[in-house]
Amino acid sequence: MAETTNTKRPAQTFVGVSKVVHTEYPLIDNDPHFKRVVGYARTSDYVAGGIAAAFAPSALLILERFAPSHAGRGGFPKAMRLASFIGLAGGFLYFYQRSILRFYGATENAREIEMDMREMVDKVKAGQPLYGESKLSPHMQGVAARQSRYSALFFSAIPWFNFVNHNQHGVDTAKYYQQAERELEMERTGSKDSSQETFMRSTLAPGRRDDRTRHGPKQNQAAKNKLGMETTEMDTQPTMLSHSSSLEPTESLQPQASSPEPQAMDLPVIDLDVFLNQSDDAPSARAECAKVANALIAYGALILRDSRVAEEDNVAFLDLVEDYFAQPEDELRRDERPDLGYQIGVTLENTEKPKCAVDEPCLDVVRRLHPSQRPLDVTRHAPDPKCRFFWRMAEPPPYETLFPALNAPNVVPRAAHLAERWEPVMDRWGAAMKTAVSTLSEMLAVGLGLPPQVFCDAGRYGPHLLAPTASDLRKYGTKDTILAGFHTDLNFLTIHGRSRYPGLNVWARNTGNRIPVKMPPGNYLLVQAGKQLEHMTGGLIKAGYHEVVVNDETINAMERRRREYPDRPLIRISSTLFWHLNSDFDLSPVPDLAERAKEVRAEQARMGRDEGEPVNYPSIKVGHQVEGELKHIALMA
Repeated sequence: MAETTNTKRPAQTFVGVSKVVHTEYPLIDNDPHFKRVVGYARTSDYVAGGIAAAFAPSALLILERFAPSHAGRGGFPKAMRLASFIGLAGGFLYFYQRSILRFYGATENAREIEMDMREMVDKVKAGQPLYGESKLSPHMQGVAARQSRYSALFFSAIPWFNFVNHNQHGVDTAKYYQQAERELEMERTGSKDSSQETFMRSTLAPGRRDDRTRHGPKQNQAAKNKLGMETTEMDTQPTMLSHSSSLEPTESLQPQASSPEPQAMDLPVIDLDVFLNQSDDAPSARAECAKVANALIAYGALILRDSRVAEEDNVAFLDLVEDYFAQPEDELRRDERPDLGYQIGVTLENTEKPKCAVDEPCLDVVRRLHPSQRPLDVTRHAPDPKCRFFWRMAEPPPYETLFPALNAPNVVPRAAHLAERWEPVMDRWGAAMKTAVSTLSEMLAVGLGLPPQVFCDAGRYGPHLLAPTASDLRKYGTKDTILAGFHTDLNFLTIHGRSRYPGLNVWARNTGNRIPVKMPPGNYLLVQAGKQLEHMTGGLIKAGYHEVVVNDETINAMERRRREYPDRPLIRISSTLFWHLNSDFDLSPVPDLAERAKEVRAEQARMGRDEGEPVNYPSIKVGHQVEGELKHIALMA
């Protein structure tokens, strides 16, 4: 087969938890299985390998012809056999290295990119695991991956091949599922366009970065039922991912035939259905659990797909909370509970202060970010111009808690137009997100090699909070206004539904890059790690930093809302739930995870990535940890 060509791309950096390699072409796989490397080899590789294999015995024959060795009848054949073995071994290694370097993106690889996409998309449609199944535990798969990743670069020292099926390949597998969605949507609508060509054009476009994350979703149900979803039009933003698309209530229920493709995402995508619809020991379920753990270790965030979540519930929730915060301030103040640390009811704007402005470890994080990736501003000491309402989604503990203020009963608004629908709407959407993130905590435990229920049990009686945040864009809608300053969340896991207004940025641990969050329509949710999870894993998983700002996309969404819904309040609502551990739970690092955290930190240091000073995680009651964090942000005296 003739060598194909494609346009060289600017040098790029692939950042993972263990290796950094600069290449000119897109990364396909940084640890391909032996069979894939051989299967993707070109005719030119076989020719080059054959020539290399023939060199040693041919050279020996030529030398024998022109300068006889006089080794005798038994000597020369032995030398020929040795030369032939050396030639075959060297020829095979040369053949293998030529092929695998294309997977690494070290040499031209347009043909292999297309083959990889076709192979993986076909597996998605068939409901098969992308990288096969393995009988090894997720931990052992990780060990194997760390030993063989980029091993072909060191063939001169020791030949090393990957014979293990695992899910750690240095790329965002979400692209395969997005391509499968496009193809199935085109099949459903009868489109004549070539979706594969569309993908190739976008992938090879000069200047566009290819996917870098290491994990993505798997499908368990029939492909068309799972992937052939009707999608809706969303705001676009040409960088990684952005939460808060501006989708109106009616749009969420109206398919747009002109926009069949979901927006690209560069955070790992996890499919809860793979875990829910299979036995706990199913290889694909275990692999999906490993992806959860690896995603949170590498990024501190992920996208979660849960077929149980209904978009219309989020729409009803956003409408309700907009109506609530459109009330006069005097009416809102009736729902304040400052004596309870604002941990129930409403918190009005200019009350909560971002911790980072006076927190040296946080300021150190900002200093270590590239200037182009830093938050908008962390030096201001003014409180955030946002309101919030906390609605508890907790199961009452069957014991007397040491922290009654953190487990107080809910506050229901008094206004007649809100009171009747308040509890049903809040409970329905809150339960959907709580169920999703609780299931994810089981997957995380399995992925980390812990008992499945370890996090669920620790959070069973946690003071989980449905926590919509409101920003009045009539007052604070100017570009570069900081609605919520750079910070992490104090809880275990935070889960977000889609907002109607862009503006949320998150930071990936492994790259330090700012990611504008954007989720496709439907049952997708954003999950980010919090301080309690960081503490319990001894820093193996870091709490994710984020901010909310007014940007160009926010302003575009405001203009559209004014035009299409002139009678609706112009208020940005975040659809957020904070999942907590029990207030009375003794929070301390799991020893095995703390040791793994040290290994990851050491590996990051070898890569030249500075993660700052080591953090100490002392044993502490969760309630005391929460109270300490609340004092830092001026919500508790």
